[in-house]
Amino acid sequence: MPINFDITIKSKKWLNFNNDLNSAKKDIKEICTDIIALCPIQKLKPKKNNIEISLILMSDLQIKKINNKYRQKDYPTNTLSFPIFDKIELEALNFNSKLSDIFLGDLLFSYEKIAKESKLQNKNFKNHLTHL
Repeated sequence: MPINFDITIKSKKWLNFNNDLNSAKKDIKEICTDIIALCPIQKLKPKKNNIEISLILMSDLQIKKINNKYRQKDYPTNTLSFPIFDKIELEALNFNSKLSDIFLGDLLFSYEKIAKESKLQNKNFKNHLTHL
């Protein structure tokens, strides 16, 4: 079961995480691959289906606008998630169905918020991002 990460970098501030956007995407994909191995989706292990998760790397200002629009909270947050399925729906999916691709949803991350939290908590940025 391939799990594909569609990574979109909407803020060049993520260059602070790595020197170039391609390296940043590669590091993010490695973090996600390590994390997904621990997730319940592995128990379902579809054989024929491709799983896709969208990761959007943005700035505080960008995530603040989305947080306000969808949660009516007018401040930035470290991450927002927009899952397509809840846990029960995910467990009920028939992964051997005719669906070849299953999109699980979007995860949005704010560079500045994560960097501030990392500094306050004396954590390495990459470790804190992995935790989120």
